[in-house]
Amino acid sequence: MTVKADGRSARWDEHRLARRAELVRLTAACVEQQGAAVGMDQIAAFAGTSKAVFYRHFADKADLYRAVGQQLAATLTDQLAAAMSRQQDARARIRSGIDAFLAVLDRNPELYRFVVRNPVVERAGGDAVADYTGRIAARLDELIGALPAPDPVLRRPWGTAIVGLVKAAGDWWLEHPAAMTRAELAESLTTLLWGEAGGLRDALAATGRPQG
Repeated sequence: MTVKADGRSARWDEHRLARRAELVRLTAACVEQQGAAVGMDQIAAFAGTSKAVFYRHFADKADLYRAVGQQLAATLTDQLAAAMSRQQDARARIRSGIDAFLAVLDRNPELYRFVVRNPVVERAGGDAVADYTGRIAARLDELIGALPAPDPVLRRPWGTAIVGLVKAAGDWWLEHPAAMTRAELAESLTTLLWGEAGGLRDALAATGRPQG
């Protein structure tokens, strides 16, 4: 016997998903405008609704905040992949990916802080940073896997390591924006990762210190 799908139920599910996505978008916009320390009262007022409406679509505050982080990660992975795909040269591809990551910090510093330094998610037992960087590292692993490279076993941690390196440098830059431009930081990190002149090996060689 074939069970007919309930059209009304399907439409309601679609409505709930759309409304949830809209509330995530409004929360992100509120954070960008009012800062990373924004609270639920401010978010609800910005969205023109009540906290009760938010809690119909999210289990709790941490669930909402985590969803904002997941959306930012999804957007960034798309931007990173698009930026890298536009480059044919391998080095330029790496630099474009790094710059795409840094662009999020440059354009949305408060939203970035909200995602990666959120005590609400931490108290709920989640790890916003691991979730955020893990999604990006997974996408980067896919891109690296398509490149000619050494033994696949050796390159397994590369995506995670690269994201960790770029994130750490980006966090530093976010607190010291006058230290260098985004373009300079992207070039600096590319130089380090690419292992060319100016990297650690060559810097040590220039001092005459032993390298191994």
